[in-house]
Amino acid sequence: MKKKIMVADDDAAIVDVLQIMLEDAGFVVDTYAQGQPVKNMQEPFPDLVLLDILLSGMDGRVICRYLKDQPATQHVPIILLSAHTDAEQTAIDAGADAFLAKPFDIDDLLDLIKKIHALKCLWMRRDSCALPVSTIVSPDGLMHSGPIACA
Repeated sequence: MKKKIMVADDDAAIVDVLQIMLEDAGFVVDTYAQGQPVKNMQEPFPDLVLLDILLSGMDGRVICRYLKDQPATQHVPIILLSAHTDAEQTAIDAGADAFLAKPFDIDDLLDLIKKIHALKCLWMRRDSCALPVSTIVSPDGLMHSGPIACA
C-alpha cells in the first residue's frame, strides 16, 4: 500500500514540483494551498505532512502545534518547510518532527522522509520511549537529531 503525504504550501510552483517528485517516488500526494485542510484533517490520516511555515492566512507552526496536541493526530509526522533558515528553532518548538530549509534538494527530502518513516515504524513497536526522531536539516545540509518523547 502506498504511503500518503499531505502537502500544504501557498506557492503553487513548489506544490506542483513536490507533487510530481513525490508521486514519481511512489507516494500518494494530497496538496493544499492553505493550512485549514491540514488542521482539519480526518481519518484516514496521512503518513506524513509537509507544511510550509508561512502560509497565507495561517501559520504552519500553529497548525503543527495544534495537530501534535491532539491525541488523534499527534502520531502523524510533520516536516515544516521555510525559506527562512532562522525558523529552525521555532519549528522544533512547535513540535515538528523535522525542519527543511528552502530551497532543498528533492533527494534530501526523500532521505528525510525515509528516516522519519523508519523511526515511526520503530516507535510503533514500543510501548513508550524517548527516541531521537526529530531530525533537523540545517541550511548547510547537516542533519541534527534531538529527542522527542513518545507516549
